[in-house]
Amino acid sequence: MNTYEIIYSTENSSEPVLSRVILETKALVNILKADIDQDKGVMVISISGSTEDAKRVIKAFSRYGVKIRKIEKKILLDRDKCIDCGACIGLCPVYALEFDKKKKLVLYEDKCIQCKACVKACPMKAFLIEE
Repeated sequence: MNTYEIIYSTENSSEPVLSRVILETKALVNILKADIDQDKGVMVISISGSTEDAKRVIKAFSRYGVKIRKIEKKILLDRDKCIDCGACIGLCPVYALEFDKKKKLVLYEDKCIQCKACVKACPMKAFLIEE
């Protein structure tokens, strides 16, 4: 999944930038997480399609003065530290964590948007951020 963080400032927050980018590029953009207030807006989005589609979307956001960066780091689960308590599951906004049939915690890395909610919640510090 091509996952990106886009950051709006007060200068471009009153414009329908996301809508314009989607209409211009005809790309399929999915909002995975959004945190917006009067000072700035931060969204995590996924862009479906080819690398060329993603490049067109990145260029379009840049033209409108919106910062965009690809989320590259991964969150990993250290099975040696995990006690399968599930403290992290309910906090995941994209359902990247669940129990399997044996009640073992499973992390679906392809769904993860690196919000780090699981990292903060884990009492055993079983989540690692890949550098």
